[in-house]
Amino acid sequence: ASDVLAGERRHSPATLAVELAEVFTHGSQARRLTYVRLRGLLEAHLSFEEAQTLFSESIDNQRVRVLRLASLVETLIIKHHLDTADADTLRVISQDVTGYATPTLLHHAMFTKNIASIFTPEQQAAWGTSIDSFQWLGCYAQTELGHGSNLRSLETTATFVPELDMFELHSPTLTSIKYWPGALASTANIAVVYARLLIRGKDFGVHSFLVQLREFATHKPLPGITVGHIGSMKHSIFTSQSTHHFQLLDARIIVDGAKREMLYFTMLQMRFHMMHGSAKALSKAVTIAVRYSAIRLQGLDVSAPRREVHVLDYQSQQHRVLPRIAESFAIFATSQVYSTFCTQATTMVDQGESIDATTLVMAHAVSCALKVVCSELCTRGVEICRRCYGKYVLVHEFSAHLTSLSPSTKSITTSLFDLFCVTQLQEDLADFIGLVNLPASVRGSLHDRLVALLAAVRPHAVALVDAFDHSDISLNSTLGRAHGQVYESLMQSSLLYAKDDAIPGFTDYLQPLRRLHESRL
Repeated sequence: ASDVLAGERRHSPATLAVELAEVFTHGSQARRLTYVRLRGLLEAHLSFEEAQTLFSESIDNQRVRVLRLASLVETLIIKHHLDTADADTLRVISQDVTGYATPTLLHHAMFTKNIASIFTPEQQAAWGTSIDSFQWLGCYAQTELGHGSNLRSLETTATFVPELDMFELHSPTLTSIKYWPGALASTANIAVVYARLLIRGKDFGVHSFLVQLREFATHKPLPGITVGHIGSMKHSIFTSQSTHHFQLLDARIIVDGAKREMLYFTMLQMRFHMMHGSAKALSKAVTIAVRYSAIRLQGLDVSAPRREVHVLDYQSQQHRVLPRIAESFAIFATSQVYSTFCTQATTMVDQGESIDATTLVMAHAVSCALKVVCSELCTRGVEICRRCYGKYVLVHEFSAHLTSLSPSTKSITTSLFDLFCVTQLQEDLADFIGLVNLPASVRGSLHDRLVALLAAVRPHAVALVDAFDHSDISLNSTLGRAHGQVYESLMQSSLLYAKDDAIPGFTDYLQPLRRLHESRL
């Protein structure tokens, strides 16, 4: 089986996978080399066999595992003296590799980013040691039970009490409960909470407040704060049904709105992280599908009855999996562009420059559309009404990335780009026929073009998914092993689950049932 994948890779230019990984998956050669180096640091402490056992663990054991992983990551950061950029990359890699968000993910991805964007240098300096040492474990509490990204509709209030020089935070209604903030149920002891600022009866709109949630020593919720879980996945609920008082942080920032344009920027950044996550998840799935389809034999070749056919050589299978490769590249390309935008915007604000309001409005609209489109392309699901605009952006960014490729790689990837365009046109053909007066006869032309493109992309499918740069541990799939030895891996994996007592409850239930039947004989 390993010879099969090696043979598949020989169909493509030797540099295809690396070149596409640098342009699409990582964004540059330097980023790819950094990613591979840091992933090596982490995977030296992991194994494919250990990753496979994750599927049999309880939720509580999985939680212990991800906490252990988070601890390992932070230990490696300290041991290898990683700078801030490499440390953030290693934390992202840990999620890529395991597929599980560690309980400390939002502490770094949203809480610390929000602190850095909004609060003063003096405040950041005062809190830095507590944040970096995990004495403070933070989260981002914006979403309410009845309200999501529409900041103007948030109901949680923060009333300034001048005689106490404090704020009184309150969730006055059921829909104002802070619901769904990740890490809040079990991990976080402090949060950036978004609430409406009320001063002497006047509503100054939504602002952010640093709020302690739990005792730092005991981790018990403070009076006036109730936390809970949403199902077995341990998502979070935050309520402050009774009033609670918090020290005034900085009247100038809160009242005058310094850096006001960055108030919502943390959520924009997370949307683009979600896009990248969609590309990662989709590319993992298609990598496994392509590799296994290239190896798996099923059915006989009509022209040679004694020879079985590789599943990937069936046009129906190509139609299922090859467009997913194209969609993955499209999402990767777009997420790289908008991630760069977020980085540049953050730098501008840190340097005291203002961001044009129109730019932020556009970023909000684009991020909303792309989050939906990327999720749909990944899960094949939702919100068709906002899909057309988002897909236009994906096609544009995919096309723009082609210009930097070498001629041989560009030729192959252009066919992949065309495949993306054709399949998206087919899905929304009725809309295009109605909106831009395409003739109905275009349906047949698109099908013919699709068949030709599937044939053009098929020889390079394995090399193309290699460009996603997933390690075996990251894929965590016996069927998607890079060496192609899928059947050996299946057997080894099945032995990991072998137990002396193969049937839980054998002694308590099955044996008494047998004795009951024996007594009736």
